Amino acid sequence: MYDYSMENAERERIKNELNKFNWGAFGFGWIWAIFNGAWNDYFPTLLIMIAVVAISKIPVIGPVFRLICPGITIYVGTKGNEWAYNGTKNWESIERFQEVQKKWAIAFAIYFVVGLIVVMFVAIYAAKYYNPANKLCNSYVKEVVSAPDYAKFNSGKDIAEYFVKSNPNMYSLYGEDGDTVFTGGKNKYGDAVKFFKYGDCSLEKYNCYMVYNSVILNIKYQPVRKEEQILIPAYKVFFDDKGKTKFIKIKADIKLEF
Repeated sequence: MYDYSMENAERERIKNELNKFNWGAFGFGWIWAIFNGAWNDYFPTLLIMIAVVAISKIPVIGPVFRLICPGITIYVGTKGNEWAYNGTKNWESIERFQEVQKKWAIAFAIYFVVGLIVVMFVAIYAAKYYNPANKLCNSYVKEVVSAPDYAKFNSGKDIAEYFVKSNPNMYSLYGEDGDTVFTGGKNKYGDAVKFFKYGDCSLEKYNCYMVYNSVILNIKYQPVRKEEQILIPAYKVFFDDKGKTKFIKIKADIKLEF
């Protein structure tokens, strides 16, 4: 007599296996689907994901649709075993299927760890060596030393007044000494730049420099009160008469004397 109980137990075992999360499908998506015979089931999901990504670029509703993409990826992981086992690839046994999917899971784990390490190294390198203000500050210095009346600039105030007169997006002077300008027009973001000049500029004497801050304003038009400003980490930029520069990062909590 045929033992149906053993057959039912095997079906239940296979069913439990197919209900497990597939990390290969989750991590490698269409690549995993092609190599595991799951393309027919995965393809409609891929089309949905492409449509969601396209819609996510639309203003207003875009951010909402961006939240759907991770959900689709998780869904692929939950359905991966079922799609692959019942797909176009003929598996010798459930054990062989488990063995192959385990290799994909290990590959994803390696991929994830290596990717995480690379991201960490890039972040550390960027934090140490990359200065986001470098290009902007160099452009300020270049404009200063190439000004027609540069030889007549005797102080930071002279430089600040030149910037305000020659640049329509620099709209204010700050401080009693009048040597700070704020750029960005009537936006909530801008650059606070304070200039100092004592004689002929030299990188050996450190006698000419600018202090640069990106500023986010909590009020819209006039950044008047210190308590209404958020100053992002500053840079002190020394320069000489030829436009050469040297950057020094200043403490994050620096306050310009407005």
